[in-house]
Amino acid sequence: MEKRKAFRIVLVAAILLWLLPVGAAANGAMGPDMTIIVIGGPEDLTIDIVKTDGINEGRIHLEGAVQIGFERRYRVDYLQEWTAHPKEELLWNATKTTLEVRGTGLSWDIPADGIEYKGYSHLVTLDVSSREVIPGQPPWRQPLLVGIRVVFTLLVEGIAFYCFGYRRKGSWAVFILINILTQTGLSFLMAQAEFGIYLLSLLVYFVAEPLVFIVEALAYVFLLREKSWKRGMACALSANAASLFLGLLLYAFVPI
Repeated sequence: MEKRKAFRIVLVAAILLWLLPVGAAANGAMGPDMTIIVIGGPEDLTIDIVKTDGINEGRIHLEGAVQIGFERRYRVDYLQEWTAHPKEELLWNATKTTLEVRGTGLSWDIPADGIEYKGYSHLVTLDVSSREVIPGQPPWRQPLLVGIRVVFTLLVEGIAFYCFGYRRKGSWAVFILINILTQTGLSFLMAQAEFGIYLLSLLVYFVAEPLVFIVEALAYVFLLREKSWKRGMACALSANAASLFLGLLLYAFVPI
């Protein structure tokens, strides 16, 4: 009976946790876009994407990259920013694509036929030091981001875990194992969202976070013996609420 009651409380708490971020905004469907991650280069670096189909030429001028943590990003909204007509046909039929990269100490025209329009949203990496345009992202990027998220969560929730009085090695082993599993799974789900669609990533985050809480709360209730199940559940709720809101602040400094 006690365990059933605990399970019902976990479900109610998860629903409340899910309902906390209730704000939403919409202004119609977003157009197809591309995000360019820039590695290296001067602060005044600008990029022109030039596409041609042999007859028409389309050009997008990019400047003022958004700095998010260790990355600089340029976001390209195709249908809004092409200066050539017809726009959609040029996206599909371009036979040549060039990145005109300008900045202090450099003036390069880099062949970039691999970044032609491929779908709703995609990612490209510009490595200034090697003058390469890489479709997708560097292989080290996702493991690094997952590691940052896991360490951040262990730090925030570990403080809460300690404040709730857990001191035994067995309790901390359960805490570390459960958090590594849940946060790695959460990072994997978020990585499946199309890159550049920020609201979609947040939607995945807010839908998955209550599931993470349920798993952690049930693990604390059934696996921890150092304290009562009520304290374990309160710890799970408090720790997840703290990591949820502090995690939103982290996303201002670490790429999703």
